Amino acid sequence: MQLNSVKRVTSKRDSPLSGLIRHPGGESEIVISRFNNPLKVPPSINCSERWVRRNSDWHYEDHNNRFCWVLQDEWEEHFERRKSTGENLSTLCRDAGAWAIKAMEYVLMRHWTGYEFGIVDWPQDWESFSHGDEGVIEYRTGRFH
Repeated sequence: MQLNSVKRVTSKRDSPLSGLIRHPGGESEIVISRFNNPLKVPPSINCSERWVRRNSDWHYEDHNNRFCWVLQDEWEEHFERRKSTGENLSTLCRDAGAWAIKAMEYVLMRHWTGYEFGIVDWPQDWESFSHGDEGVIEYRTGRFH
């Protein structure tokens, strides 16, 4: 799976980007926004497919209209460590984009699988962090739910 295409929706520096991600059900457009400080704050990502489960059990923040695809602490600490070793900024930004795309491939594949097979609740054997403070504790201890 890979991002097939990316296009800038408008010409403003902080405007959303959109692109297509392949998954077992085909291709879906994602919209990436809020990436003013991409090595500190993970971008906000959304997809308007009708089969996306829009609830927290499916790692979607309905109140913010976006996926919960990475923990803020995990993202920030990862790039802080790498910046401290003197890695090239363009490499870090490219890797941030690749991480976001790979994470969205995983999340969209799970959502599509749930839709296709009538899975109502996120299965426990699908590795993921919990939500909120519980997820941060799992990240810090290296334990998934």
